[in-house]
Amino acid sequence: MGTAATGQIPSSDLASLRAAVEGPVLAPDDPDHAAECTGHNLLRTSRPSVVVGAASADDVAAAVRFAARHRLPVAVRNAGHQMVVPEDGDWLLITLRRMNDVVVDPGRRTVTVGPGARWDDVLPETARHGLAPACGSAPRVGVTGYTLGGGIGPLLSRTHGYAADHVRRMEVVTADGTRREVTPESEPGLFWALLGCKGNFGVVTRMEFGVFPVTRFFGGGLWFSGADAAGSPTRASTRPGSPAVVLRRGRRRGARRVADLAGGARRAHHDVRRRPAAPGPSPAAAPAARRVRPARPGGPPRSGRRGHGPGRPAAGRRARPPRHPRRAAVRAGG
Repeated sequence: MGTAATGQIPSSDLASLRAAVEGPVLAPDDPDHAAECTGHNLLRTSRPSVVVGAASADDVAAAVRFAARHRLPVAVRNAGHQMVVPEDGDWLLITLRRMNDVVVDPGRRTVTVGPGARWDDVLPETARHGLAPACGSAPRVGVTGYTLGGGIGPLLSRTHGYAADHVRRMEVVTADGTRREVTPESEPGLFWALLGCKGNFGVVTRMEFGVFPVTRFFGGGLWFSGADAAGSPTRASTRPGSPAVVLRRGRRRGARRVADLAGGARRAHHDVRRRPAAPGPSPAAAPAARRVRPARPGGPPRSGRRGHGPGRPAAGRRARPPRHPRRAAVRAGG
């Protein structure tokens, strides 16, 4: 049967897998193995027994059947932002970053993506047609993983709900290595299970979902003193058309050093971040700012920025706090 290439997997079986798929098949001693396994979180490394860099749904199906024959647990990495892996023993990893195609149908207001697509692949394509998805605020997050987990973001979720609510169909490779077309009509149980349970019921190799008319929006981030933010979670308006608000509390990075530079005013660094976003036709700056004002705490902002933006950077309008302690101290002082 040949020499075992890794654990209990014969090298002849790995050779057969390589012949069956278009993408690379890598063992731990291959020079590209580590790079193929590297994801967003560099603090956690993984060392699977076999990595299949899938280039198509057929590659995924072949990898799943190979894992089933060898009784290997399977982990899947889409765009690389998050991955759950087995703790120990032999296991197989399927990476999907090569399958990052994006197709927009402006007439039907839908987008079809491969499992390796990220929001920064989708947003430029939808913006050309005056459309936007129910994405989150980080453009380098993978579309499929975000959506299978529910998917909620600051721009459209208040109006349209979870991203998972707008999925229309999926192509899935199930544990038996079969490719399935999954819709609410054809596979209602599997369709329901996939949306919210991530990848526990199969490997999603294609997804179609609805998008919405958005040409411009007004949004950004503001940071306030913790003293001024007391009770602020109850201040957001619930009126129709009011801005979506994301509230966060916490110390700014380097808070101890900033407090020293700002004369000990440590309370200035218990910040509240709000990302107001009012989608719709381009409003004038003053009316848009007035719509945001009811969602603000009573005190003046310590730092931040707001402005108009086209649909394309909707997932990038994050307005992070200043990182340099001295700069933050100057802003905190007024």
